[in-house]
Amino acid sequence: MINQAPEVISFVICDAGLRCMTTGKYFLNGIYNGFNLPCIPFTIPVPVNMYIAVTDGRGNMTFTIKIVDDEDDTTLIESNCPAEFSDPTNIGEMFCSVAPLTFNHEGVYRFELWCGDELLKVRRVNCNLWKQPKNTNDEGEEWKRK
Repeated sequence: MINQAPEVISFVICDAGLRCMTTGKYFLNGIYNGFNLPCIPFTIPVPVNMYIAVTDGRGNMTFTIKIVDDEDDTTLIESNCPAEFSDPTNIGEMFCSVAPLTFNHEGVYRFELWCGDELLKVRRVNCNLWKQPKNTNDEGEEWKRK
């Protein structure tokens, strides 16, 4: 038997998701490819979720999500997500959550997926201060409400 780490098929950061009890399909809401925040530091008080799909899992396994500041390698928060695989050819799907999540500065943060001591997948996301766009017309000229 080959002893290898599970293969990550999907690793999606989102607000929420649900699973249809009839079809077994997962539905994801509010997918993040980065964060635009109203102020820095900023805490997201509600859970930030990760949809994860893996294959080549064997037996009982624990996956760990770590959110890491890319600037200084500090782990902001981590969460464990247990999974059971009856067959390595099956695809295991799961949601893992972290909360609260605080971003202390603008920059790059890593969402890491671990299984035991093996890093399986990294998603790097930008965290930016949201800047309200100026009110402009089609020619780019600023306008004000009367």
